[in-house]
Amino acid sequence: MNPLISIREATKRFPNGNDIIHALRDVNFDLSPGELVAVIGRSGSGKSTLLKVCAGIEKVERGTVEVAGVALEEASTQTLAEVRREHVGVVYQQLNLLPSLTAVENVALPLELGGMKVDAANAEALKALDSVGLSERVNLFPDQLSGGEQQRVAIARALVGTRRILLADEPTAALDERTGDQILSLLRQQADDGAAVMLVTHDRSLAGLADRVVELRDGAVHSVVVRPDVETELAELWR
Repeated sequence: MNPLISIREATKRFPNGNDIIHALRDVNFDLSPGELVAVIGRSGSGKSTLLKVCAGIEKVERGTVEVAGVALEEASTQTLAEVRREHVGVVYQQLNLLPSLTAVENVALPLELGGMKVDAANAEALKALDSVGLSERVNLFPDQLSGGEQQRVAIARALVGTRRILLADEPTAALDERTGDQILSLLRQQADDGAAVMLVTHDRSLAGLADRVVELRDGAVHSVVVRPDVETELAELWR
């Protein structure tokens, strides 16, 4: 199966005073439908930069990045926005739900911004919310939902409509262990249903859920662990 994201020899640097930070160093990375990949590493290892490159938020200075068949390094600002709207959903740590909109309105918003009529957007949003188990909470506002429920709304918004690429930045960081496990199981289910899921995480419990674990160090891929050995080998990485 062809990957939805394909990155080759990607390099990205940022100025830091008189120094240069190498956020990515010749990174190769693929993400395919039906796959859940966990990207781990210490703070500053390049995890968030890799997520932003996959989302078309940052461009690499060398190498190639292809998302849903589009070469992002050559794409215009408008094309990048279209790729995110049609193919890529991002779940941020802060979630970025609008407090004045209900769950269904938050999920429908990206579709409406893309030109879809309100009724059609709401119908797609209801389907997405049902897929994350929130069919009975659709008319509640974010402050009426638990942290786990808010996270589910953010996941539904990331996958609403035609988008099948889900990028999540520390999706369990603000959740208790039980709720975090539920969210991880939900993300595993989304991958099993055909989505391409990438998680940036420090969460060890992903060991039994990820198809691959990619460790970054100083912007470079240090190791890749693939099932069925992921649980055993990841334990070694965390020592």
